[in-house]
Amino acid sequence: MRLQKISKQMQKKTLWASGESTEIYLYPEYGDYGTRDFTWRVSTATVTEETSNFTALSGIKRWIMPLDAQMKLKHSNNLRSIFEITLKPFQPHGFRGDWDTTCLGKATDFNLMFKDGSHGLIKHLKLMRYEPKKLSQVFMEAFDSRLSGQHSRITIGIYLYDGTCTLEHEQIEPSEMMLVHINTKEIDKAADLVLSNEDTDSVNIILTVVSYNN
Repeated sequence: MRLQKISKQMQKKTLWASGESTEIYLYPEYGDYGTRDFTWRVSTATVTEETSNFTALSGIKRWIMPLDAQMKLKHSNNLRSIFEITLKPFQPHGFRGDWDTTCLGKATDFNLMFKDGSHGLIKHLKLMRYEPKKLSQVFMEAFDSRLSGQHSRITIGIYLYDGTCTLEHEQIEPSEMMLVHINTKEIDKAADLVLSNEDTDSVNIILTVVSYNN
């Protein structure tokens, strides 16, 4: 098991058609999002247009979560409408990257992308002051044997949206992410890692997990 903190200074900002994207982390680290040479990627993005079209990403599955405003997504495939959904802040939504997706509304969102053959999900956690929690308490999904039994590696992520918190006495600041890299055979070692908030009434945390092979 290895902890890796991704500070704001380590994150890469780029422009996209309707705003700015911040790549928090990409695996493998020598990969490249532009050429789609990656296994999984965590990012945030700003949507500055009332109507925007997401980049088509063949062979990639996505999770998205608006952070500061509501957004409406319209999905279609081969010009046939699939469905529409309106997301409230901190509501996660999964979809295929090769769908044609239109976004209505301006917002900042959090994204997890992973190649077919890998698995992942995201979850919102409101961590109250003086109520420390074990990772296995707040993110049971990451420790489900159906997830850990399919791949050789799992990475759990803790992204802090506001306030400050600690994971095993390692402080995390807003917009920073702590990654817990685990061999699936030692998944139980991460179960007792403790998240705590000692400073503010509550903090908003985005939890991520990806299972994949080396």
